[in-house]
Amino acid sequence: MGWKCSLLFVGDVDTGYFGTKPEHSPKKAREILRALGHKVESVSDEHYMDILPPKNKVVIGAYERGAYIAFSQIADDLELGTITYMLKAMECYPAADLLALALHSVVNYSAFAYFKKGELQRQFACTADLGIISQSGKLLPEEEKAYEGEYERDGQRLFPRKFDFQPEPMEFTIDAIGEEIVFALASRPLGQPLDRADEECLVTESFTLKPAWKFW
Repeated sequence: MGWKCSLLFVGDVDTGYFGTKPEHSPKKAREILRALGHKVESVSDEHYMDILPPKNKVVIGAYERGAYIAFSQIADDLELGTITYMLKAMECYPAADLLALALHSVVNYSAFAYFKKGELQRQFACTADLGIISQSGKLLPEEEKAYEGEYERDGQRLFPRKFDFQPEPMEFTIDAIGEEIVFALASRPLGQPLDRADEECLVTESFTLKPAWKFW
């Protein structure tokens, strides 16, 4: 694993809409900021999809049929099973769906949550040391595909993968497969896996947040 991300898509998340270069609305972005409860210190120029902004920044792309939000808290919430931030995001779009994704290569952390019309359908989080931390709901099609051919040895689930440079399949544990699933899930909103997506498909803005202790 070498990827890190902490992001979500809300609105029309199952049709590849976010990969069609939708027009960004600065006005809508500020409405979303207020709905999320953020207090902003400064705003950067428009730029493209940022999948892991610094902790003091939130990146928002606001479009007619949905929004893209990247913020460090999303990964933390996925690990803890906290959905308050995600529920606030869904309030910004009527009958919204939501897909939240997180990766951290240092500990092979991977996590995701999928909501349909405001209802949590599937949640998953795992690390290399702990394996699956938490999960709920039925497997998504992307997971079922990733799990094909899995087997168990000495109480451990193993997932074979074939590579052109390797005559025999290599075996991976669930944390490595978690990254594969996160990449695949991103195809829903972006039309292609996260590791192949063009960052310029989304125009966004970066907002620097006021420190918690700063009250003016």
